[in-house]
Amino acid sequence: MSAADSVFFLDREEVHVGELSGEGPVLDIGGGGEGIIGLLAGGRTVSVDRSLRELKEAPPGPRKLVADAGALPFPDRVFPLAAAFYTLLFIPGREGLERLFAETVRTMRPGGRFLIWDAVLPFRPPGEKRGAVAIPLHVRAGGREVETGYGSRWPEETREPEDVLRLARRAGLEGAVTERSGRTYRIELTLRGE
Repeated sequence: MSAADSVFFLDREEVHVGELSGEGPVLDIGGGGEGIIGLLAGGRTVSVDRSLRELKEAPPGPRKLVADAGALPFPDRVFPLAAAFYTLLFIPGREGLERLFAETVRTMRPGGRFLIWDAVLPFRPPGEKRGAVAIPLHVRAGGREVETGYGSRWPEETREPEDVLRLARRAGLEGAVTERSGRTYRIELTLRGE
């Protein structure tokens, strides 16, 4: 059995990222794999991923750190822009997301933005033998097109975008779900000014 045989693939989805505007460094949480945010923001990007292998697969260029995104190793008020591009499934539990938001808020400048792209993956259907679920993604980002994917072991909990948004608001961020298409969504958040 190949690795592909052990994964249940959902229908392919289209993701339009657009341009990332702004000055200063960009915190790319989960910046491994295709490194989409790094492709858009270039040398301004600081990518943080728990997996050294993932970071090595991303295109060269920005600064890359192996770290748990729930304990970001940066001083206070550094980043005007943070992004999590298909990463939240890899941060376990509600407590993990709460830590992620608290640390992101700590490291963001007042008025800074936090952009999240993610997906809602289903529970394992009865009788399904494959151990993981994945969603193929066709990403259009800053004039480029990338074929990639996002997946994990079958989720033990459903994380709807509204649940993520509620946790972000508790941490001091304001915003809304700005796009939802199929299983994918985008949330745009702003750190309240001080």
